[in-house]
Amino acid sequence: LMQCLLLSLNPAPEFLHLSFLTDTYGPAVVKMLKTLKGRECDPSILRQFIENARQRIQIGFPSPPDQPQDWSREGSLSCNCEFCTQVNQFLPDPLRREITFYKTLKRNMTHVESEIQKSQVDLDVEIRKTPPKFQGTFRKNQNSYEQKLSLFNRAQGILKDLQIEDNAAAS
Repeated sequence: LMQCLLLSLNPAPEFLHLSFLTDTYGPAVVKMLKTLKGRECDPSILRQFIENARQRIQIGFPSPPDQPQDWSREGSLSCNCEFCTQVNQFLPDPLRREITFYKTLKRNMTHVESEIQKSQVDLDVEIRKTPPKFQGTFRKNQNSYEQKLSLFNRAQGILKDLQIEDNAAAS
């Protein structure tokens, strides 16, 4: 059964999404190794699982992600209205951290907020009432970088756990 499972994981490493490696596959291999500790099983198959997981993680996470060096951000909003167009022009600007729209209708700001959520660009949204209308401020953040760093750190933790379990299995 274990050999069949291992053979089913032979596609190229890009087959597996990176978060699958850190959230499912890597932890499952570590848990399996802990569960099988002290039980009779073929150690060569366990080593294949360890090496398979280690190789996929090392290919998927060769180094920590680069921290943003300026305020330019990737991505764009799919809408072409005047507000979304201004946000799209603002995103790649390396010097500007925020953009504010003054004296506008709330629906305009909630529309932009909705487009930001759909596009998953790195912007925080703040909409305030400024009588008689509204003001919307959109600030660039580092969410994408922080998510990549979190994945990388989880991957490093799994590599460490695999090494501990591999050493325990070898002794």
